[in-house]
Amino acid sequence: MRLEYKGGQVLTFSADVTNQEEMQTLFTKAEEIFGPINGVIHAAGETGLSVMRALEQVTESECNQQFLPKIYGLLTLEAIIKDRPLDFSG
Repeated sequence: MRLEYKGGQVLTFSADVTNQEEMQTLFTKAEEIFGPINGVIHAAGETGLSVMRALEQVTESECNQQFLPKIYGLLTLEAIIKDRPLDFSG
């Protein structure tokens, strides 16, 4: 809302960051609306108090739930943007 208030445009999508086809579709739609993408902020993962506890208390399933979007999402994004000139200044 702050970005929009300051004149920015915001568009939200729902996609699985680990699914390259879904993410490519998202990038294509975003570029159709806004033009070339200059940068990406990758902030996938669970947040909140339920995930903030000692490592000994975290199950393998919970660990996967936290790290798979981060790791495989990063790999997916790298595949999509690796040949793009990213600079955040445009």
